[in-house]
Amino acid sequence: MFHFKIYFLFFFFLLTAPILAQTIADSADASLPFIKLGNIKLDSAKIRLKNKDTKTAEKFYTNAIKDFKKAIKINPNNYTSYYCIGIAQSRTEDYKTAITSFTKAIQVDSTMSDAYRERGLAQSALGKDKEALTDFNKAIEKNFEDAESFYQRGM
Repeated sequence: MFHFKIYFLFFFFLLTAPILAQTIADSADASLPFIKLGNIKLDSAKIRLKNKDTKTAEKFYTNAIKDFKKAIKINPNNYTSYYCIGIAQSRTEDYKTAITSFTKAIQVDSTMSDAYRERGLAQSALGKDKEALTDFNKAIEKNFEDAESFYQRGM
């Protein structure tokens, strides 16, 4: 089980490294510690969910949101903070609020396909298929190599 956690964290790091690199480049300020703490809590919540510990996972998601909100107070133009809040809200099935967070992330940096894709997933969860399709198409337009958006658009 220990090896699985290490592999999972390594795989997650590979997926999030570009976002974290952008965060470091964009926000060489006091918000960075809160962003790092929030990301650690998101990782911890994912591990708890894998182990079927839903109650603890929700606590980690709630605490991650608090950390990212602290980062936003310091730097309100940080894409990663809004995006990660949206992720945590989606994982706790707070889709309406997640859509708002992803929309704020898009307002900060409209070039990132991830926020469009995740907003589309939240739209889809609420049964807003037309809006979801628009978001998946926009994600593909921003990043033609975004296989997940192609997949979701086809669903």
